[in-house]
Amino acid sequence: MTKIRITLLTSAALMTGCSTTEEGLEHFDLFGKVRIPKEAAEITITVATTDEETDTVVETDVALEADVRNLGPVYLGVYPSIDDSLFEFPHPEVGPVLSEGSLDSYPYGGSSVGRPDFACFEMLRCKITTGRFTSYDDILDYFANELQTPIVNQYDEEVTSAIEFREWCYETMFLTSDSELPFLSMDGADFELNGDYWEADATIYHSYFREGATVWGWMDSPSRSYNFASCDTTLWGWNIFYYDQQYNTGATEAGILNAPANFIDRGDWIADEGDALKSPEDNFEVTLGFKYE
Repeated sequence: MTKIRITLLTSAALMTGCSTTEEGLEHFDLFGKVRIPKEAAEITITVATTDEETDTVVETDVALEADVRNLGPVYLGVYPSIDDSLFEFPHPEVGPVLSEGSLDSYPYGGSSVGRPDFACFEMLRCKITTGRFTSYDDILDYFANELQTPIVNQYDEEVTSAIEFREWCYETMFLTSDSELPFLSMDGADFELNGDYWEADATIYHSYFREGATVWGWMDSPSRSYNFASCDTTLWGWNIFYYDQQYNTGATEAGILNAPANFIDRGDWIADEGDALKSPEDNFEVTLGFKYE
């Protein structure tokens, strides 16, 4: 009979072999802080009401005081450098022009502090920014009393209780816990007011890095009709099919970091310089101090 000898490699030997391998990756997680002037959260919206006597729509501008809920999504990118000569506002340098009318930047990586989200009701598509609301009641109060556009359900009836809000989310989204809803920031808002600035911690995951890489960003401020240019209600996101409710949830536009100029509107706040890093271990600090007017 032929004997077969089988040699087994121990886990210790395997671990020793792996530990001596140098992959030489040039991608890192970058950590830092975003600062936005306090006045960026002082916005003006246009409220439309119907004059019952004349049956006409009357539009009125309403100024809202500084409130973290007025801050829109902040988009961060890691770029080779910033070029002030391209537009009326600071903008990342662009790469080769590959097609007519295209001025694309090529970021090493990117992230955001808050993003547009869908909060269960059709009317809230692209009107909620994650990290800004701490409860259902917080959202109900903001839309009813600040924006003066109460949230309505599928029957065009005003939603007035957190219980109704929660039940509709659970039923249509097939969820069982508030922690599964990204638009609720139950541990507190991401931005905190510190003196004259709103400040938030930020992380850009798995970004390519070279010395001088510049972290730059901008905030998509809500328009007077309380919409965000970086979010499109006509995009699919995902589909809602629930009895007579059939619609798409909307989604963030593609190309936010490659072509930010396509989405930056007057009233948005932009980093005027960015933060050039010498090392991936440096903590970046980006101040969105330039208001595009």
